[in-house]
Amino acid sequence: MFNKYASPYGYNDICLCIFQAADWRGQAEIKKCWEQLISAKHASALESGDVQPFEVVADTVRRLGNRFQLSEYIFPPTDLIPLLEIYAYEHQRDIGPPGWVVDTFVEAGVGEETLLRVLEEMFWRDEVPFQGTARRRLLADAVYVVEKWWHKVMKRGGGDGFRAEAVAQTLRNMAGSVPRGVETERVDRLLADVRRRGGAGMI
Repeated sequence: MFNKYASPYGYNDICLCIFQAADWRGQAEIKKCWEQLISAKHASALESGDVQPFEVVADTVRRLGNRFQLSEYIFPPTDLIPLLEIYAYEHQRDIGPPGWVVDTFVEAGVGEETLLRVLEEMFWRDEVPFQGTARRRLLADAVYVVEKWWHKVMKRGGGDGFRAEAVAQTLRNMAGSVPRGVETERVDRLLADVRRRGGAGMI
């Protein structure tokens, strides 16, 4: 089925189901399938003109993430977060609302700690297209992750694995590597709020 129908005809979501059913864990093939899926959804949305492409892509990732979230090899955050960040920067820059990539993965069941870790790794790799001032976008999403995470922690009265000192150090290091601007000011405000509401000893 895979070789005769699913793959040749571009049924990438079905390919992922086949991978899961067969317990196939070929990282390169699975990542390529996701790349083709995102590209196909983007092209289809452009052709229809009914909705913004990022909305279709986000809905697809969210839907499949909820289906495959227990199969980390089919829905690998370490591959998919960079894939969607690159897509957002290269194809939907400043079109979707700020933080839509983060929201997509949170709603797909990916934890904030994982999101922050992957964004931090991308930031320090300094790879195309996130080089120079473009790294600000990764910092902006990292701050957005922590803002959502901190809000959830405060709402629940603690927990959620929020290690304030480690999180604060991550944001400080990232912010210290780009020129001062809107993103670094957001870091300052967020950490001041964590310090004020969480206690001076937290960070």
